[in-house]
This record gives sequence, C-alpha cells and structure tokens, in this order.
Amino acid sequence: MIISSLPSNEVASEGVKTQVIAEARAIRAITMMTLVQLYGNPPLADHILDGSEINTPAAESWAFIEEELKEAAEMLPTKSDVNGQSSIGGRITKEAAYAYLGKAQLWQKKYSEAANTLYSKVISTNKYALNANFGDYNSSRSDFSPENMWEFNFEDDASVASAQEGCFDLICYSANVPFWYFKYGSLLMTFGMGAHPSSDFASFIASHDGKGSVRYGETLLEFTAATMMGMATLPMVECEGYIKVKDLCLAEDLVGAMPYNFTKRNTAYMRYAEVLLNYAEAVAMGGTPGAMSGLEALNLVRQRAGLENAPVLDMNNEEYGVKAERRVELYGEGHRFIDLVRWGDAPQVLSECGKLRVTLNAVNEDGTYNVVTSNTGGPGFRVGKNELFPIPSSDINNNPRLVQNPNW
Repeated sequence: MIISSLPSNEVASEGVKTQVIAEARAIRAITMMTLVQLYGNPPLADHILDGSEINTPAAESWAFIEEELKEAAEMLPTKSDVNGQSSIGGRITKEAAYAYLGKAQLWQKKYSEAANTLYSKVISTNKYALNANFGDYNSSRSDFSPENMWEFNFEDDASVASAQEGCFDLICYSANVPFWYFKYGSLLMTFGMGAHPSSDFASFIASHDGKGSVRYGETLLEFTAATMMGMATLPMVECEGYIKVKDLCLAEDLVGAMPYNFTKRNTAYMRYAEVLLNYAEAVAMGGTPGAMSGLEALNLVRQRAGLENAPVLDMNNEEYGVKAERRVELYGEGHRFIDLVRWGDAPQVLSECGKLRVTLNAVNEDGTYNVVTSNTGGPGFRVGKNELFPIPSSDINNNPRLVQNPNW
C-alpha cells in the first residue's frame, strides 16, 4: 500500500517519499524471502493481494526478491562510518539491504554472487564490526552498535511505554520461566511459548566453547543455577534442564511499569556476525573471496567468542566448521531450521524431532535432572514433507486456487 499510494502524496518531500518507498520495497522483499524459505511457493506479494492469487514458483519469487533488494539498496541511506547508525535510527540502510541480498543468493546456492555481494557491498565498506564483547548482545549497550545491521528501535523514555505495549511479547515470551533477580527480568507465560535449549545443544556448546565462555553464559543457564538466582518452578514442560537466556530481558533495561513494562534494548534483525558467517560459507562452497578470505571472516567470529582460529575453512568440522559456528553464534535467532533444510541435513538431524514430549520434574540429589519423556505419536522429520511448512488451512479455505504443499 505504501509503494502504491505514497507517490501521489503531496505533503511529504520527494526525498522522504523515495526513502520510505525504498524501505517498503526492501522490507517486502525480506519478508517474501522468509515466506519462500518456509513455504516454498506462496503467492508473490508484488501487488496488494486480493485473496484470489495462485502459488508463485519459487524461482520467480527469488528473481523478484533479488531485483527489489538491488534497486531498493541504491535508494537507501548509507552510514557515515562504523558508528553512524544512531543518526539514521532504526531504519534499514543500503548495506543492510545488500546483506539480505547476499543471504538470498546464498540460499539459492549462488555462491560466487553471494560472496561478491557480501564482500563488495558490505564488508569492504568498513562500516560494520563485531562488538568486542558477545555479552553486549543482550544489553541496550548494543543499540545502534557497529554490529547491528538493522534493528527495531525501542524508545528509552518510560513515558512512551504504553505506546510500545504491542511489543510486550519481547519480555513475556522470551523464556517460559519465572524468575526475577538482579540480572534478568522476565514474566511467566503459560502458553508453552518458552524455547528451552535441548540437552544436545547444551552439550554441543559446552564442548565447542567451554562452559566458562562468555558466549555459553550469555546463551543458556542451567536450571540449578536459575533456582539459586531467583525462582524457578517445576515441573517445566519441554525443558531438559537448561534455560535460554539469550534474548532474555535484562532487569537493568526494563522501563515502565506493569502492565506496560518493556525493554529499552533494541531488537536486531540481522547482525554483522551473520554477514561474516554467510560470507565464509559462500567462499567455503566455491565463491571467489574478496580481499578478506572466508577463513578470516570465520575467525573474526571465533576470536570474539574467545576461541582459537580455525586452521582451515571447512563446512562440516564439528570443532571449527562453518556449520558448527553458525549453530552456536546464531542460536535462537531463527536460522537453524532453515540452515538444516538448505544444507540437506534436516532429515538426519531432525529425524527424532517431535517424537517425544519431555518434562523436567525434579533435580536429583546428585545434581542431575529427572526428565520424563512420553511418546507423542509423531513420525519425526519426513522427507518430502517437513522441508516446508503447510500453507495455513484458513488461506486454503478462503482461496481454493492455492495448492497445499506436498504431503500436508
């Protein structure tokens, strides 16, 4: 609607209209990319949909996404330097649009194009850098930092708390665990919204990073530690003894008063760490590197995590490979399922997913966890079906022209 209607607006300046339309085109392309990744061939939103559209072949949507991001990028503002985002605010920039373009190319296995886009349009500008401390990820200290490619800006003034109540879920749903103490502030939600780390992931990050690492401590918390820090009640459904603290609101960042508490920490949609890992993967898969090698990009992320440099650029090595680094660095940011599908690893890694329901009932005297499992009757990951989400039945019912994804 913005793209269609704003050109005829006679109040806004041409400069404002150009930027806003470019933002709308970029955001539409980014959203469309997520829809294609998850649903395969949804109708292409290149117009105001009227509900009668048919499925659009994924290749057609990808071509549209790429072209939109390229054209929008050239109309968007660019940062003045590495610390220049605050003057632009929570608005998407030229470099951020190109970062998403590189991501789209990577998904399509256009490795040379992805490597070129990510290096020449983002990395080589020297306008982005990793925060020195991974612990700043969860804090308002990271607002408009050199690492955030694009972010949602929360105003810090408590007087506008009620105006931001639509973002209340960023507190409530960050973890399905009630504890409030000097570091974290969270509210219990009883709708199963918690996303607790599996014991498998906890073991992996402990092996990969070490339990004493900042990244480990800022990603998850053992349940026994949570009980000492505040209040944590049992039983806990879908919990194997670990609690996700990445994205959990810090008490020091809470603003306002009930029922309009919110965190003043901005929410990053994309970080420079992901750009570096996308670039490293594109090069590892055959893309031609720029002046920075793929190994150098990977090792920048590892160095910030306190790890030794990887000796070679490798995708699959569990100690220093790109896949392993993505699993740890980007945990909880919405990448894992999409990554597993595009790599072809989902059938193996997710083979048991959904077959069992787990409940943490108690902590044993020796400190181990009493986790009870029950069968759900689920089949686990099914090849030819679970790579894509089902088109919602409400959409199918309202538009018989839509074709459901296979085997749903």
